[in-house]
Amino acid sequence: MTRMSFRTVLLLLTLMQVTRGFSNSGGSCIICHATNDNLSKNLLSNALRSSRNPKKNAFPRASSTLSTSLNVIGSSTKTVKASGEVLSALRDRLLPVIMSKLDRIYIWNLPKISILSLSETFVSFLRKYWWLSPMSLVLIPLYCAIFKGTCAAMPDWWNVVPMDHIAAADNSQWIIGHFLASNISYFASGAYLMLKRFPLIRKMKTGGIKVRLTRFSMLGMWIFLAGAISTVFHSIQALGSYPLSQSLCYVDHAVAGSAFCYFLETCGSPSRRVWSVGSAALLTLVVTSPGYTFLHSFWHYLSAATATLWALEGYARLIPSRTGHTK
Repeated sequence: MTRMSFRTVLLLLTLMQVTRGFSNSGGSCIICHATNDNLSKNLLSNALRSSRNPKKNAFPRASSTLSTSLNVIGSSTKTVKASGEVLSALRDRLLPVIMSKLDRIYIWNLPKISILSLSETFVSFLRKYWWLSPMSLVLIPLYCAIFKGTCAAMPDWWNVVPMDHIAAADNSQWIIGHFLASNISYFASGAYLMLKRFPLIRKMKTGGIKVRLTRFSMLGMWIFLAGAISTVFHSIQALGSYPLSQSLCYVDHAVAGSAFCYFLETCGSPSRRVWSVGSAALLTLVVTSPGYTFLHSFWHYLSAATATLWALEGYARLIPSRTGHTK
């Protein structure tokens, strides 16, 4: 390598360091790095050419390349700066407008919800509708069906009585028919309370019909619902799948328990007469043999009578001025 080419290479390396220092000095961006890479390639190629041809002077060509690159860097920096100023101006103008719109939406359409308010709402709901807590038993068969793929089983100390031997008997149609027909007592009691004693549907003088749902008319609806669930449950127990009847037993107990709690909430503590009839009904529920269908049929009769008596006495005690009149 000649003396002239050696000086040229030193000059080019110095220029490369200068351009790299410029790109790292604060105005760096993607365009600057890309330009520096191209500049480095051009300078190296010129250095190689000058080393091969020492008679040719590569310094003017490198200087022109450097000036072109610096012009590109300067114009790119100005463009980025101008874009930043435009975005800042848009932000300063649009942000107050957007925030004002959001404030209006938040104030007028969206209530202020916090964890404390949600917890207070949940607690007040539990206090007001605590009588729905037995309905949580429905979650047991749902859990078994969804996550285990099986039917829920009742505990051994409170198991569903199998009725296969009864269904195989010669007179099974009469036994099972009477057993299922005993649920009519629930429908009769519910209809009496819901339609006659505490009318849910009333005829208007103009000839129309008005539906008025009150806390006392709900008593009849609970008895009616308990009768419907009991009919389905015992039909599956006597004529259908025994594992499925165990899952339905949870639903039957959930509705019956919620109905009892609603009666307690609406009518207050039962009287001695209600307790006496209810105790006899519970005895026929607990004792399952001998004669399960006969004993459980009496449970249906006596429990419906207990509910009807409890509703009438509770209404007479809570609203004595309206005793003898429909609500």
